[in-house]
Amino acid sequence: MGQVRVLVVDPSTRNQLVLQESLVKQEFDVLSVSSGTEALRMIPDLQPDVILAEARFPDMSAEEFLQRLGAAPDRFDPTVLFLTKDPSPDERERWLRLGAKDVMNKPMYVSEIAARIRMVLARKEKALAQVAPAVPQAEHAEEIPLVELIEQLAAERKTVVLHVRSAAGQRGEIGLEDGAVVYARLDGLQGEKAAYTMLGWEKPAVEIVDDKPPGANISISTLGLVLEAVRWLERKRELEQRLPAKHGHYRLTQRYHRMPRDASLAPDVRRFLALLDGSRSLDEILAASPYDELTTLERMVKMLDRGVAEVVPGTEVEAAPLPELETPETVEEPSAAPAETAVSRKEFAESPVETEPVEEEPLVETRPPVPEKAVERVETEAAKPLPEQLPEQWLLFVGSERAGRRDLLAALSGTGLLSRALPAGNLKIDVELGVLSSQIGLLGLDTKHVVDPLLRKLVPNALGAVLLVPADDRRRWEYMAYLYQVLREQLSGPVLVAVTGVEPSNLSSLRVLKDLLHLDKGDRLLLLEREPSEELRHALNEQFSTSQP
Repeated sequence: MGQVRVLVVDPSTRNQLVLQESLVKQEFDVLSVSSGTEALRMIPDLQPDVILAEARFPDMSAEEFLQRLGAAPDRFDPTVLFLTKDPSPDERERWLRLGAKDVMNKPMYVSEIAARIRMVLARKEKALAQVAPAVPQAEHAEEIPLVELIEQLAAERKTVVLHVRSAAGQRGEIGLEDGAVVYARLDGLQGEKAAYTMLGWEKPAVEIVDDKPPGANISISTLGLVLEAVRWLERKRELEQRLPAKHGHYRLTQRYHRMPRDASLAPDVRRFLALLDGSRSLDEILAASPYDELTTLERMVKMLDRGVAEVVPGTEVEAAPLPELETPETVEEPSAAPAETAVSRKEFAESPVETEPVEEEPLVETRPPVPEKAVERVETEAAKPLPEQLPEQWLLFVGSERAGRRDLLAALSGTGLLSRALPAGNLKIDVELGVLSSQIGLLGLDTKHVVDPLLRKLVPNALGAVLLVPADDRRRWEYMAYLYQVLREQLSGPVLVAVTGVEPSNLSSLRVLKDLLHLDKGDRLLLLEREPSEELRHALNEQFSTSQP
C-alpha cells in the first residue's frame, strides 16, 4: 500500500488542526471536514483509505453515518475508526456491527491513533489475503509472545481471561472485554503495573478461558498499555544493567546491620528487606517482592549505591563462564570504609530514588553542601502538616513526573504533600494534595490519569488548571495540546500551560508547541527557566491573587 489517505471528520477546528498536523508528520495524507454530510459528499471523489471521525456528529448520528456510507451506490469501502469520549458498551456494539473497525476513547496519544490506523489496515490486508491466523488453543498459547497474543485477541474482539504463569512460578490474570484489556492482577499488584510486569515475562505459560473479567482496573487503551509495557521493559533493563550481577545472591551489609533499628517499618518494607538474606538471586527477589518490578529494582540500585546491600562473594556467576585471569603480583590496599552516619534503616528502605537512568553515577554525593539555615527552613516547611480544614477551591496541577509535577507542587505548597486515591468510575486515581494559600488548594494529577469521570468530580471546585509540558519531550506535545483542549472544555476558569526545562537551545522549537496549543483568550503560555517554582508562583499570584498562608 502507498501513502495512506485519512479523512478526519470533527466539528472542532482545533481537533482538525491537531490531528492533521500530527498525522502528516506520521506520513499520512490527511484531509478534514466538519460534518457527516460533508464527509459523505466528498468520499466518492477523495476515496480515503481511512475515515477518522468524532462519533458525535453535529448533523447526524454515528449509526446514520455508517448506514448511509454502506448504502451509497458504487460505494468506496474505506475503513471507519471512531474517536470519542466515553462511548457506552451499547454504542460500541452498534457501531462495530454497522461496519466501524475500531472505537477509540478520548483522550489518546496521536502516536497511538497512528499506530491503531496502521494496525487496522494491516489486519485488513491480511484478511483480504486470507492469511489471518486463528487464536491459538490454550495448550499452545505459550508459543506466541504474550503481547502478540493480546493484540490478536483484541483484533478479534474477544472477551476472555488469560491465566498467565511465569517461569519463576508467579501467577496472574489479564482480562479482555470486547477486545480491550480492562483487568489485570498479579499477587498484590492490580491494574496497569500488574499488566506491565506480566507483559515483560519471557515465554510465560498462558491459558485462555472464555469468561468475563472479574472487574475493571485498567484505564488506558490496549495499544497504550502495550506501548507503556515496552517502555517499562526498557527501564527494567536499564536498572538491571546498573546491578553488579543478575545471577548472584544479594544480602544486607554489615553497614546496614550497624544502623539504628526502626520499629516503625511498614510490613511491606520488612518483607522486602527479608528477601535480601544472601540466598536469593535477582529473579527470585523480583518474584517474591511486595513491590512491582521497577520499584524493587530502583530500591536495590539505591541500596547498593549506598553500601547497605551487596552481592554475596562467590555467587556472581553469569550464564557463560568467565575466562581465567592471571593473579596480579601486587594488590592495592582497600580504601577506608565510609564513615557511618546516624541514618536509620527506614531511610534507606523507604526514601525515594532517582528514576531516570544516570550515566557514571558517583557513589559519593558531589553537590555542594546546603547552608545550615536553608536546611532548617526546608525541614520546618516539610514538617508543617496540611490544615485540618482544607480549602474549598482547588487548582488542578496536571503533569508527569518528567515535567517535575511533584517537585513543583512541593515547592509551591506551604505544607507537606498528602497522597490520596480518588474514585473515578470503577477506578481509583492517585493524586497529591497541597495548599497554595488559605483559600486555594493544589491537587496534583498525572497526565495519564486525566479521565473524564475524575474531571467531572473535580470541576465544580476548580478555579483553573496548570498543565505542565516538558520542553525536551516533543513526541508528547500533540498529546499535551489535546489535554489542554480537554481541560479547556471541562473548566470555566483559566488554564496556564507551563513549559518546564526551558533552555536557550530549545526556545526556537517552542513556537511549534504554541501553534499546536491554540490558546484561548485568558489562558497563558509560561516558560519556566532558572527558578521554575518562583516563576510559577509569581504567575499564579497574578492570575489568582493568591498569598501564602
